[in-house]
Amino acid sequence: MNFPISELRRLKNLQELYLDSSNIDKSFLRKVGAMTSLNVLTIRGCGLNGSLPIIQGKKSCFHKIFLSNNLLIVELNPYSFHFVGLCELTNLQELDLSQNNFEGLLPSCLANMTELQIFDISSNHFNGSIDLSPLPSFKSLEYLDLSYNYFNPITFSSFSNLSKLEVIFSDGNKLVDETLSQRWNLGFQLKVFSCSSCLSTKFSRRITRFLHYQFDLQVIILPHNNFSGQFPTWLLENNTRLAVLNLGNNSLTGTLQLPNHYIRNLLVLDISFNKIQGPIPNNFGLVFPNLEFLKIFKNDFEGVIPFSFSNLASLTYLDMSSNNFFGTILENLTMCCSSLNYLRLSKNHLSGQLFPANSNLIALQYLYLDNNYFSGEISHGISNLTMLEVIDFSNNNLLGMLPRWMGDMTSLMDIVVTKN
Repeated sequence: MNFPISELRRLKNLQELYLDSSNIDKSFLRKVGAMTSLNVLTIRGCGLNGSLPIIQGKKSCFHKIFLSNNLLIVELNPYSFHFVGLCELTNLQELDLSQNNFEGLLPSCLANMTELQIFDISSNHFNGSIDLSPLPSFKSLEYLDLSYNYFNPITFSSFSNLSKLEVIFSDGNKLVDETLSQRWNLGFQLKVFSCSSCLSTKFSRRITRFLHYQFDLQVIILPHNNFSGQFPTWLLENNTRLAVLNLGNNSLTGTLQLPNHYIRNLLVLDISFNKIQGPIPNNFGLVFPNLEFLKIFKNDFEGVIPFSFSNLASLTYLDMSSNNFFGTILENLTMCCSSLNYLRLSKNHLSGQLFPANSNLIALQYLYLDNNYFSGEISHGISNLTMLEVIDFSNNNLLGMLPRWMGDMTSLMDIVVTKN
């Protein structure tokens, strides 16, 4: 659909214009500044390519501009002619330039945007030093996404004066090597911090120390960093409102130590692909009573599944595969976790009856019990799982034939029972 600017200009009171995934010409962006009442412009995924168009006309009215997911290509420098139009938008509050092909340094003229609250430049080719960029000048900034660029290793002291900053995404960038003598005097308290695959080759392999001084975090995402040491219990103790903790694909060792108090807000815990060993603490289900998503696969856990898992009534996803758990699947798990949708206990040392006779897993769709030591016939308790779509019981010691009642499980799409 085409949008003639001459027609839109007649809409004297138009304040917000959303043209995402439309077929527009760059000349439209050059002229849209003449619409003096417009303060929100979003043109995501419109196929714009080449250099960045310059917004002409009265620019100070704009509060939000979204240019993400186009094919804009421009090398930027502090005097970039192509960026002048944006730099004059001094009242801009939100700017999204993500998923383009911008490269070079962030122009210093961006420091004019003193009202900017949300700044997303993720998935580009920006480089240079954050310390020398205009970012430390954004005193109103609340949300910052620098992910997947080529900045020099980042030090969080660069943001020390941004007192309103609450969200940082820096995935794919490198952290600066912090010294033990680093003095942390940060003026912000984050709610969200994401930094996957951001470990510098010179880094000490410990979780970045600045997090020791954050006490209001609700989301922490730090996978694929090769962090070593024990599970950071202090993150849970310092941030009582934490809802998401992702430490997957690291090198954490030792036993799993839990906080001394309940963490009622935690919904997601991912510590998969680490080297944590020993049993899961008996009070696990009591400490995290509202957990919905738990991934602990590919560790060295051992022992039985704690009885306190029966307290995880909100759990929808559980993956404990590729560990050294033994014993049986307790009925308390299958009776009390009625919200469970996905259950994977593969590649452990579980034995006994394949599944308890009594079950209340009415929402379960995916059940993986392969590569264990279950024996006997397939339990009739499986017949209560009417929503099941996939079951894998392969590589066990099961006997007999597939039960006839399985033919009544109309939701089943995949049954794997090889090597029994």
